[in-house]
Amino acid sequence: MPRTDGSRVFDIEIQTYVPESIGKRLRYYQSILDMDCLQHGAVYTELKESYIIFICTFDPFGFSIPVYTFKNTCQEKKDFTLKDNSTKIIFNALDYQKENNLEIKSILEYLINRNSTNDFTDKINQQVEKLKYDERFKGEYMMVNLHEWELTERAKKQGWEEGKIEGKKEGAEQTKIETANKLMSMGLTIEQVAEGTGLPLEKVQDLAKS
Repeated sequence: MPRTDGSRVFDIEIQTYVPESIGKRLRYYQSILDMDCLQHGAVYTELKESYIIFICTFDPFGFSIPVYTFKNTCQEKKDFTLKDNSTKIIFNALDYQKENNLEIKSILEYLINRNSTNDFTDKINQQVEKLKYDERFKGEYMMVNLHEWELTERAKKQGWEEGKIEGKKEGAEQTKIETANKLMSMGLTIEQVAEGTGLPLEKVQDLAKS
């Protein structure tokens, strides 16, 4: 879920499987983040400095470096940035040993082997154990529907039995509906909601009327 300190907004997500297109996934999260900032009728100049941070338990690009940082730069002049105040950071926990920042290193290491190495990761571990059994936090993430959709699509491509997929369909459908209602309340258009959730356009139109 997005967090803000007033002038900046952060969306930090933990990725435990390889999505088909991590670049498009980041773009999708960026669109949600920007719409969230402008949901009360603000103009684009009021967009906050934004950071989308993916903490991955895998190396998404295969270069064996612990952190990948992306900004919009001019292809003809590499040292010139667009200054759109958007930054995307991807941490590769697999290579945590190469990270120089000790706090970040401890978090990445914890994700890989659940080994708590300092007070900070001790606190994380305690919170994780609490949240496992806290009903209030089930279904809180806006992107749950996207995760379910990707898992289903990957299962189909890998030739899994349709019965296994169908068993999750009803729950996934309800999650999509709940997420669609959230996105519409944030000011996204019906078309954007349909594209983001995978629901038919007609279904989203019906939800908007209800």
